[in-house]
Amino acid sequence: MNMEPTADEKLASLKTLNHVTYALYALSLLGFGTTAIVAIVLNYIKRDDARGTWLESHFSWQIRTFWWSVVWAVVG
Repeated sequence: MNMEPTADEKLASLKTLNHVTYALYALSLLGFGTTAIVAIVLNYIKRDDARGTWLESHFSWQIRTFWWSVVWAVVG
């Protein structure tokens, strides 16, 4: 019996994870900065799984936005 998730299940899982990371980043705007750290770690861990899907751009955008936010926080 094959227990490997199907492509649709993997995509659904990545989509859910992407929603969770967006929520974690939103919480960081309310003063919970550690949630952004959790989100960026999740983005880096799952980025390769999203490669080749429409979610790849979302993972890349979240990673870039995090680092630009850090840069502008330091500059500011």
